[in-house]
Amino acid sequence: MVPKSFYEKILQELHLRQTHEIREFLQINKKVKKQKIDSKFLNSQIEQIQITITDTDVKHTYKDEFNFIIKNRCKIYGRGYLKKRELFKKWLDDQIIQTNNWIYIFWGLNKSCLYVGRTGNGGSRPASHFNKFWFTKAKFIDVYEIDNSNKLNKLECIAIHYFKPKYNRKKSARQERSHICPICDNQKYIAKQMKKIFCR
Repeated sequence: MVPKSFYEKILQELHLRQTHEIREFLQINKKVKKQKIDSKFLNSQIEQIQITITDTDVKHTYKDEFNFIIKNRCKIYGRGYLKKRELFKKWLDDQIIQTNNWIYIFWGLNKSCLYVGRTGNGGSRPASHFNKFWFTKAKFIDVYEIDNSNKLNKLECIAIHYFKPKYNRKKSARQERSHICPICDNQKYIAKQMKKIFCR
């Protein structure tokens, strides 16, 4: 757990910069060089808090959301992506998967997460990644069965925060109709409040 002093230190530094002029006028600060809160500095402080609180919260959030979801694992084998895709589809035919709504995760060596995605159309979407440049590194695919398609965007987003895949272009894929990702909401709240307080 992150000590509260970590957050306190960041907020105190911002407050000192914000109140520099009045402190100088009141002779609280003497011969101290004025340090402004420019957008670059403020954004760096916001990012520090966002990253830290995400690392703290995401483990609990992931466990709460994924704990009872059925997971299926497919080992990727064969020569060339076409053969691998064919064997993946054969594996799917042999499975008893109750839904076409999935969160899928590609894994490389040493438990490295390569890519997290979602699909409402079964195996066609993950199979489309077999010709991607990073696919040669993939050793396994995990398929999570999602009972409600409205949860897909939220769960994909949480999984991206949790596993930090190397080849996802976006942090998350959200739509207005989807459930809300609590991690994204926390990050946005932090940014909004800090900019509201410290921007002039």
